[in-house]
Amino acid sequence: MSNLTTYKTPLLAVLEQEKKIREYSSEERLTLCFGLVSNLILDLGVSSKSDPEQHQRAIQFLANDCGKYTVREIDKAFKLAIQGYLNIDLFQQVNVLVIGKVLKAFDEYKIQQLRVFRQNKNKELQSRPMTEKEKKEYIKNAVFKQLDFFKQNGFCDENRFFVYDIFEKDGLLILDKETKLSIKKDAIEILKKEYERKIAKDRIENKIIKDKIKDLDFEKGDEIKVKCKVLALEDYFRKILKDKKLLEKIYSLYG
Repeated sequence: MSNLTTYKTPLLAVLEQEKKIREYSSEERLTLCFGLVSNLILDLGVSSKSDPEQHQRAIQFLANDCGKYTVREIDKAFKLAIQGYLNIDLFQQVNVLVIGKVLKAFDEYKIQQLRVFRQNKNKELQSRPMTEKEKKEYIKNAVFKQLDFFKQNGFCDENRFFVYDIFEKDGLLILDKETKLSIKKDAIEILKKEYERKIAKDRIENKIIKDKIKDLDFEKGDEIKVKCKVLALEDYFRKILKDKKLLEKIYSLYG
């Protein structure tokens, strides 16, 4: 009998595995995005007097700049926003700014919602030998999903911090001791500020926050390592997006 645990795939994880908008033809993308915007106009109760040019720009924005999402992800993002699950206030309008804010909030929500599932999935994958084909596909997905996420948001998905290890192993991201110490100092400061901004719901949570800050003062905790890798990845992505040759190297190695 297998010792592997089967984890039920959450809906958000199912949606992100569907066909991406960028994978459709130009005509298909515009048709799908027209449908999305038309539904949003109805769902948000947008006035019939609203500027149709803004809606046209919204369709083009979805088709050309939101290719990493699936159609149902975008639909789900706005449903979550309407239901109040996302940290964003919605108004009765559909434009590029609204779409951008909703999708950014959706990315942050998805990170939190899928954190445990992805951690368990990674453990499951690591608990059994993968074939070379599985390893290659796993690495490819991790690298390009992290890269796409960074392009869209300007920061990395902490659930995929291990992309740093992939790059380091392949000799792409090698940092000297001084740089690592500098990144570690930044990571600790960022984490401390994050905990200091948290509002405890009760005495127990207040103690947990204080203990976390104390651990950070003594440079203790695995989250420091994770944050360091995320910060290093963000620096690296900023660099390669400015250097066409480095970007081509990434696609050559993992594409």
